[in-house]
Amino acid sequence: MKSFIIAGFVMISVLASTRIGSAQNIGGGVKIGANVSTVSGDIDAEKGVRTGPVVGGFVTVPRSGMLAFQPEVLYSMQGVKATAGDGTKLTLEIDEIQIPLLLRLGRNGTVAVHFLVGPSIGIITKAKAKAHNFESDFKGELKSTDIGLLIGTGVTVNRFLMEARYTVGMTNLNDDDSDDNKSRVFSVLVGVGF
Repeated sequence: MKSFIIAGFVMISVLASTRIGSAQNIGGGVKIGANVSTVSGDIDAEKGVRTGPVVGGFVTVPRSGMLAFQPEVLYSMQGVKATAGDGTKLTLEIDEIQIPLLLRLGRNGTVAVHFLVGPSIGIITKAKAKAHNFESDFKGELKSTDIGLLIGTGVTVNRFLMEARYTVGMTNLNDDDSDDNKSRVFSVLVGVGF
């Protein structure tokens, strides 16, 4: 609950500061989509992918010509599926509030293509390991934040948009640094601007 309050406060602050500080054509909107995620690094099992939803909002602040600043707040369900040597199937669910701080490059228009790049700050809200008759919370074994680099592209048609993006984790998720596991997330989103 505390994480949702923090995310809401960040989005309201961004909206308020951009509205007050600028008379430019500021936009925003909402997005929803799906993640295909895994982790790189030291897991002693055959790794697969976890699919999960991602949902949130964004603000677009034009800077000059084709360049804009696009902060976002997203709730993102990530993690990895794994099969141990004895055949046990395990799902590691790692859910985060993501705060991407993106540069957006592209023209405005009825139909337009844009490109996104920038850091993404993830606040880990949940970490559970699940097997057939087993569930365990391992949030205490992870760092509280997951910093990544996001690259993506998208197209807008009138007020509607579609995006594909890839986020590469830059920090080790493990708190004790004994293993080196970094998130890898491919996302497809659709949204509407207002």
